[in-house]
Amino acid sequence: MSTFDNPEAMTIKPIGLPHPRTGRKVLYVCQQTTESIEGLTGEESDAVLEALFDHIYADDKQYAHHWRERDLVIWDNISIQHARPNVAVEGPARTLRKTLRPMPSSAVKSPNYGKIAADAGA
Repeated sequence: MSTFDNPEAMTIKPIGLPHPRTGRKVLYVCQQTTESIEGLTGEESDAVLEALFDHIYADDKQYAHHWRERDLVIWDNISIQHARPNVAVEGPARTLRKTLRPMPSSAVKSPNYGKIAADAGA
């Protein structure tokens, strides 16, 4: 079962959250996981989300990296959305590493991923 089909796994988050290190507002929506804006009608929610997605995914806000041997790309996983389209299975081998610093204390509650993982194993 997908977490998207499980109402208990759904969360409600503010659209703008403070970045835990900088305190700057981070836009917390994406086309893959944002269903609607609570408190708005379906039509109003769709219109606001469409405007936000148009802004987020505008060509002038995208960076497409063309990989070369020995490249290193670093980004802030909290404030950047990232994806990789059209990945060829038979392409060159890559080494991916994630380095995490301890998260600073924050009043923002995180999703209950432990419960989702426990439910998935049942």
